[in-house]
Amino acid sequence: MVKYRGENLPTFEGYAGQLSRALYHLITEQKEVHIEKEDDTSIVNNEYIVKVEQLKVINVDELTFRSSDFIDTLHNWLDLCIKSKDKCVNTKFVLFLEKKNDQDEMIKKCFAASSYNEAKEVVDDWINRINWKTKANALREDFFKKNRELLYKIITNFTVQHPQGASSEEDIDNYLIKHYEDNLGDDLPRFVEQLKGRFYSLAINSNRKIQKTSFTRSFWDTFLLDFGGHARCLKLPEIKDIQNRVKKELSERYVKQLRLIKIDSDMLTAAMKAKIQWNLLRDEERSKGISTEQNFNEMYERLKERWNENKCVIYADSSIDDIQKGMKLYNESIKEDVVIDNVKFQDPRRVSRGVHNHMANFTNEYKIGWHPKYEEKLSNGNK
Repeated sequence: MVKYRGENLPTFEGYAGQLSRALYHLITEQKEVHIEKEDDTSIVNNEYIVKVEQLKVINVDELTFRSSDFIDTLHNWLDLCIKSKDKCVNTKFVLFLEKKNDQDEMIKKCFAASSYNEAKEVVDDWINRINWKTKANALREDFFKKNRELLYKIITNFTVQHPQGASSEEDIDNYLIKHYEDNLGDDLPRFVEQLKGRFYSLAINSNRKIQKTSFTRSFWDTFLLDFGGHARCLKLPEIKDIQNRVKKELSERYVKQLRLIKIDSDMLTAAMKAKIQWNLLRDEERSKGISTEQNFNEMYERLKERWNENKCVIYADSSIDDIQKGMKLYNESIKEDVVIDNVKFQDPRRVSRGVHNHMANFTNEYKIGWHPKYEEKLSNGNK
């Protein structure tokens, strides 16, 4: 069983609740979930925004209608509805209070309003009672008053929520216990740990900050298959407009490398096609939120270690010339198995050919080459 990176819930301030809410929505509603796009978290179905959720972790006993937390939230939702009018048709607007703060009477009236007239009454009252002369509010008065009608619509679909248990993370645990404990038994803790680990590693960038991310139903389906011991079996995608795509590759660094070792035309074409297919597959995996940049870099690092081992042995052979050494190194390298996460490939040799030529295009720490003097030759007018 593969162990995923980052298997513990992030502890940095303000992140835990947001990521837990996003994961909870994903596993319970099984629709597309966005992080840091429309709001802290949002649920999208066929491009329509089903729900937006603003999460607050605030250390006050009562949230008031005059607070910046409440005013800022309404401002952001108004802005979203203006910019994404066609997508916000029946959108639900949720203010999620992680610490279960109480709310004043005005806010309670807001989420109790279910009709246009009720929303109009409470919004007009709210606008009249806000002090618009403060520095924080002065620039917003016209915006709110100009968009009253839209604000009425938001309030009719507005609610305040909080964790069902002690925290958002506990809500995830309780849901998984309820639905999976009977089947998983003693494996449940490992199941929960690995699910969170995979999800958080995709939602957090290299600087340990939450990044704009989208998760679809396929993330959940794939995880369930992986945990059940069934590796995903991937097939390299077909290439559309193959002739033009190949022509565009002719000036690439990896092609120049292959020409240094006098590779024949058939092998060159096979290398270009495999490299194109690998790039398409890699982009698809990343766009689905299944494999991360860290996953790919770990794979590149392993392959470069094997490349270095083969290089040392082959380059030491004085019975063959540099071109033959390069060709031998290339042929040995593309025999290496490519391993990323818990994945199998239908055509592993072609995948390896694609990945190694992709790496031969690099100029970073994962770069590889074939001819013993490839860097020198490429720097002399062949970049």
